[in-house]
Order: sequence, then C-alpha cells, then structure tokens
Amino acid sequence: MSEAGTQRVLPLDGWRGAAIALVLAGHFLPVAQINLARVGVDLFFALSGRLMAELLFVRATPLPRFFFRRLSRVYPALAAYVVICVSVFDPAPLRIGARAAFAALTFTLNYASLWGLRGALVDQVWSLCVEEHAYLLLGALAFACRRGLARPGVAILVLAAAALANGVWRADLLAADYYDVFWRSDVAAAPILIAALAYLHRDTIVAKLGAASPWLVALGFVCKAAAFGAALRFGVGGVAFALAVVGLEAAPAWWRAALSHPALRRLGKASFSIYLWQQPFYQMHAQGAGLWTLAAALACGFACHYGLERPARLRLNAWRGGVARQPAPAAIQWAQGGA
Repeated sequence: MSEAGTQRVLPLDGWRGAAIALVLAGHFLPVAQINLARVGVDLFFALSGRLMAELLFVRATPLPRFFFRRLSRVYPALAAYVVICVSVFDPAPLRIGARAAFAALTFTLNYASLWGLRGALVDQVWSLCVEEHAYLLLGALAFACRRGLARPGVAILVLAAAALANGVWRADLLAADYYDVFWRSDVAAAPILIAALAYLHRDTIVAKLGAASPWLVALGFVCKAAAFGAALRFGVGGVAFALAVVGLEAAPAWWRAALSHPALRRLGKASFSIYLWQQPFYQMHAQGAGLWTLAAALACGFACHYGLERPARLRLNAWRGGVARQPAPAAIQWAQGGA
C-alpha cells in the first residue's frame, strides 16, 4: 500500500476508535447533561455513510456481494451475543424475552420499541437497525441509478432532507419522547444519508473544507452535546460530522496522526464487538457495579472480535468466493462494520 493510501486508511480506522471510545465514556464515565454515547453513535453513522457511498456509487460493488459481506461482518457476532445473553441473563431486569431477541436478530428492534418492546441487553441494537435500513435504502437507490432510473445526488438529498425535517418536527414541534424520535430509521438515518451525499461531492469538500476537519468535528460535538434544539443538534451537528469525515484526506497532519494512533486504530478494528458487549456491563454499572465493568466490556469485546467476528467474516467471504481471498482494501473492510 502506498503512503498516500496509508495516510487515508489509518485516520478512518481511528475515527471508528474515537466513536467507540465516546460510547464507552458516555456509558461508564458519564458527564452530566452530555450524551457522549450518542455523539459516538453519530460518528459511526457519518463514517458508514461515507463508506456506503464509496462502495455503492463510486466502486459500484455488485449488490449481492455488498449485502453478503455486510451480513458476514455483522450477523455471526450479533447472533452469538443474543444467544449467549438469552442463555446467561435469565433473571429480571436483564432477562431478554423471546420477542426482544427476535426483534434484535431481524433488525426491527428500533421500531418495535415504539410499541414498548425493549430489552436492556439488546437496546444498543437500535443503531444497527438504523444502519441496516439505510443500507437497504441506499442499495435500492444504487440499483435504480445503475439502470438510469434515478440520480444518486438528488435522491439522497431529498431523503436526507426528509429525515432531518421529520426529526425536527417530531422533536421540536411535537415534543415527542427522545427514543420515539431518534431511534426511528426515518429520522436517525439522516447522518448516514448526509455523509453519503457529502462523499459524492468529495473532491470539492476535500479541496475547500479538508483542512477544517478537526474544527468541523468540534462544531459537531458542541451541537450534539449541548442542549440545543434538534435543528442544531441533529441537523448542523450531522452535517459537520459528515463534512469532517469526508474531508479527512486533506486534514492537518496532526489530526491524521492523532486518528492514526495504534491504540485508537486497534480499538476501532474491534469496535463492533465492543459495542455489542459493552451493553450488559453498562447495565451492571448503572446498577452500582464498579469500573471493573468497563475492563470486562473491553475484554469481552476484543475476545469476540478476534475469536468470532473476524474469523467468521473471513471464512464466509472465502466460502462465497470459492477460494481464500486476499484482505480487502481497508475502506471496504470498514464498510462491513457498523454501530
């Protein structure tokens, strides 16, 4: 890999590491009045939108391969997590009912929660539901675009604007419950769509805003962490994160170096498994257990990544290809992840 490729790859991996670090901080080391965990999830969403646009609209990855690789990355670890939690955590309040387990495994939990179906150990799956629904939407759009039935930029702009407007309307005008608004895919997919749209204009963004990437992250953090209305917190914050992640190639050297730190990259590579396994220990911590729960969450997450998630993905992709594959480009490897 060229040096230019290395400079491009490593900060993105560190971006994912920063996202999971914020999720962990928000759950185990919370700051009053600041939802750090949600900021971390929105960083995941921005990265996912960038990578999905690259795969679907720039590289034109065949759709069967795209969805198979996505499921091979997510489903083995998710299924194992749900089965283990159902088997181990039997007493209330950590018990997972059959309906909640089914909703988690079918990526319908975020909408099922609107009708009261919640599960303390699978609540984090709401963000995976949003991502899977966004990928289905973008996949369908890619299918239409490849047949000359739609223009991706216009279609994504309309969808992103509709999701943003839906969130502002429900949150600021109807004053609906936070979870009833921001767990819905028709609202929460907005950051993914905004980042996908930004990536389609990446040359302009890199040239004009790349150097401002760290300051855009700071703006997005302030918008999302402060008690602003949804238009600023959800809209401006989402746009800032999208522009920041798309412009990383031209970001200042110190910013790329910070995101390329080996510890942050290592955390980023295991972020999906860590995101799954932090949930039971977060619940224990919320009930008064000490900070040993954070160490246990990291240990289980890394064990799941290296013991199940990564081997399963490699085996499934090799099986589908008929032969062992060479490691995919890093951007494609990241795109198999999520939050």
